[in-house]
Amino acid sequence: VNNCMIIIKIKSRKIFELSKAELSRDPMVRRAVSEQTTQWTQLAERQRREERDFVRTHLEERRIYLRKLCVAAQTSQMKQLVARHEREIKEMNAKQARSSVESMREVMNDKSLKTRQIKEGRLREKQQNNTKKFMEERKMAQIMQNREKEKLKMIHNEQLEELQKEMNM
Repeated sequence: VNNCMIIIKIKSRKIFELSKAELSRDPMVRRAVSEQTTQWTQLAERQRREERDFVRTHLEERRIYLRKLCVAAQTSQMKQLVARHEREIKEMNAKQARSSVESMREVMNDKSLKTRQIKEGRLREKQQNNTKKFMEERKMAQIMQNREKEKLKMIHNEQLEELQKEMNM
């Protein structure tokens, strides 16, 4: 509105007939140019600030989204590892049960053991040996599984740290 008023005043004074030098010295023209320059500068600065804010917001949203994706993938990997460990334990228990049954059949079918008491003693001895062996197998399996879990957790932490470093650059 203000600039329109200046233009109307310029027209009424017939400044259009003046030279460029005279126009540049005219206080109304100088004021109009100064105001427009100030407005343009403010507009450009506001636009740069909004653009920076937009980029910053976009990067933060992207960082959050990538972190969520990474955590989801890591959770999936951990679930797969736990499922594999459960499957291994189940297979080991089945193998140990078969071994116990085979030991019992072996003792019961052994013709060199004459009396029932001798067979029961031999069976108890085999069961004790099997129990020791099975406990050791389970203990070793648990140790190995715990190592695998800890290693995977360390890898996941390193991945998240690396992602954070790359996103902060």
